[in-house]
Amino acid sequence: MKISNHSGFSLAEILIAMGLLSVLSLGVSSSIKMMAKGQATSETKMEELELRRQIVTLLADKLACQNTMKDKHIGDAVTEIKGPTNQVLFQTGSSYGNNSLKILQMLTKDNNITLNNGAKSVELIIHFEKMKKIVTQTTKAAYISMAVITDASGSIVSCYSDAEAIISSATNQSCTSLGGTWNGATCLLPTCGAGQVLQGISDSGAICKTLICGDGEILKGINNAGEVVCVPNVPTYQ
Repeated sequence: MKISNHSGFSLAEILIAMGLLSVLSLGVSSSIKMMAKGQATSETKMEELELRRQIVTLLADKLACQNTMKDKHIGDAVTEIKGPTNQVLFQTGSSYGNNSLKILQMLTKDNNITLNNGAKSVELIIHFEKMKKIVTQTTKAAYISMAVITDASGSIVSCYSDAEAIISSATNQSCTSLGGTWNGATCLLPTCGAGQVLQGISDSGAICKTLICGDGEILKGINNAGEVVCVPNVPTYQ
């Protein structure tokens, strides 16, 4: 009796196995690329958010904002963002966030909004490039709001902080509740004319009381009812 003993694989089996391995290899390679792309995108997004947070926090400081924006006109390009001690912390052409984000350009834009204190609402638009080529979207823009004060020529002279805005708003409301007008620095209250005293303020303006006594009388004061109190003008003899 003869028993056949076959060992090894046939050519067809080897070709089939190689085909299956190639398909499996392509699938693994594709999965690895997708994972790497997703990780790079996630890391770049986190670095982008952190960069924006740093700049927002920096420009919320009045001195840093003024060092950055002073003497510029709204619409001008900004090449540097400076700190409170005038040191350059961010600038166009430089990369940040583990060298994954490069600032390409920074521009100011007028929001055409004037605040109660006379300051103007503007935006600093920062265009930057994502340096990791594996990331699909390679350019991005961040918008940072600021409040600035300009002179007659439109040149920025100072910045307005959030704390100042809150104080100014509260002062404005207090002034208005008293019947006055807030001009951004002083509460202008209604006044009375010569020989009058302010007794109160109504919706229509000041309530004034004339301080006039008759002939031979002098003014002593005003009683609780708001009436003028006069007394005879008696000469005093030495």
